[in-house]
Amino acid sequence: MVAEHLTADHYPGDASTMISAAASMDHVLHTIRANDLDNGVLTAARAAVQRAIDAGHGSAGFTRLAVLTPSAQGRSRARLR
Repeated sequence: MVAEHLTADHYPGDASTMISAAASMDHVLHTIRANDLDNGVLTAARAAVQRAIDAGHGSAGFTRLAVLTPSAQGRSRARLR
């Protein structure tokens, strides 16, 4: 499914959008922090989702991150050519 989205450059949010993923992540982060657990990885993932939302991709599906992540931009674009 991710490969199909990348190939088509289409990231439907019909199952879940970036905005809904952000809300879910916020709830989980709240619980993690309330229990004084390590939240580094999820905080970084949440920041990536926020950058996607800020870039206007809030209604896109989570697979949109595959082309928005700086380390993936060169790889995914190269595969599509």
